[in-house]
Amino acid sequence: MIAGHVLQGTLEDSLARTLIYSFHMPLFIGISGFLFNARSAVGYTLPVLLGKYFFRVIVPWSLAVVIYGGLVGRGGFWSAAGIVKSFLFPYYHLWFIPAF
Repeated sequence: MIAGHVLQGTLEDSLARTLIYSFHMPLFIGISGFLFNARSAVGYTLPVLLGKYFFRVIVPWSLAVVIYGGLVGRGGFWSAAGIVKSFLFPYYHLWFIPAF
């Protein structure tokens, strides 16, 4: 994972980066799904499940969206519509949590 983010250049400029990007996210998502304990999750109601992940996933991700949005500052970020758009269409690597 670290090598893919450290290598310089675009995908077109780097064969190593192209190779890493061809498998690293599908593998990461697959491993995450494999390690998710569905048997214990079935016993939880949605509010309990969200509460379980609230401080471990939702709060850090939300802070990352707001901090990154404030730093990058796409046009109109600090409007209500801009903030909602940042959560619906997260910046760069922040797409993973809602997709997962």
